[in-house]
Amino acid sequence: MPMLKLAEAACKRCQFELAQDCMVRTKDYASLLLIATSTGNADMLRLLARQASEEKRDNIAFLANFMLADLNGCLQVNIG
Repeated sequence: MPMLKLAEAACKRCQFELAQDCMVRTKDYASLLLIATSTGNADMLRLLARQASEEKRDNIAFLANFMLADLNGCLQVNIG
């Protein structure tokens, strides 16, 4: 729980790298998706797509792949 509060405080102060690190550690995939798409961070989207897929968070995995224009990744989420 302290990591989530730290992530929230970091976002309020525009310290997105710190917030992103906290969100990765807490597996807050929805917030990571928001930050990655807002900042245009394709590397984070790729990491998010992979991790969300491994955790069976298919909605997040699909959206991350979709934002990357990765049709194959989207199909793998839908049929996997």
